[in-house]
Amino acid sequence: LIRNGEIDTALSNLRDWYPQIMQ
Repeated sequence: LIRNGEIDTALSNLRDWYPQIMQ
């Protein structure tokens, strides 16, 4: 199972990798 901390990290990584789609 994915923990809340891992979800937060994944979302942060997505914003870092794909800032153009995280508007």
